[in-house]
Amino acid sequence: MSDVEGRDGHDEGGAHPEGREGREGREGREDREDREDREDLGHGGDRDSPAPVVFVDDGRGDAILRASWIGTGVFGVVAVAELFAVRPFQIPMIVVSLGLFVLGLVAFGASYMIAVSRSREVEIGMGGLYFLAGTAPPRVRRHLLGSFAAEVVVATVTASIGIALVPEDANNPLAFGFLVPLFGLGLSGLWGARYGVFGPRRIAARSRTE
Repeated sequence: MSDVEGRDGHDEGGAHPEGREGREGREGREDREDREDREDLGHGGDRDSPAPVVFVDDGRGDAILRASWIGTGVFGVVAVAELFAVRPFQIPMIVVSLGLFVLGLVAFGASYMIAVSRSREVEIGMGGLYFLAGTAPPRVRRHLLGSFAAEVVVATVTASIGIALVPEDANNPLAFGFLVPLFGLGLSGLWGARYGVFGPRRIAARSRTE
């Protein structure tokens, strides 16, 4: 009887405390792992957050900037000339407006195809692609969006004035100017698709949350 009690006492006083310590150690490790997982998936996921975007204005794509301003300048000259000589500049106004519109469509198509190809690795949004919001150096954004804005202003002002100046028996070719801003916006998208800086896709982070 004493031997049994001694063995029971030894088991209770020796083996069980060590078992409790082992379980507590395992539970502690599991708690730490759970906290780390929650931090990765929640507000503490800094290790998966993208690095700050740094723009390097090295002149890439400056040919697109020049083309945008050249097209805008040609359109502006023809539109203003049309105000003072309606009939002589009707055909040039229509040709220039339709030509820039077609070039804008081509630029839009090219920018879309390039963006689709790049979207396998980076997150591309419409604002960053066509309006260069947070994806281009300030100088590039000023030039391309400035050219686009100039086209919108010239088209609106000249077409409005043309309504009063164009004879009643003639069409208003200045209305074709409203097609031109697609040229500026298309070139802006082309620059964004080719040279814009976008953040990486976070597929891994989304898959873990699911």
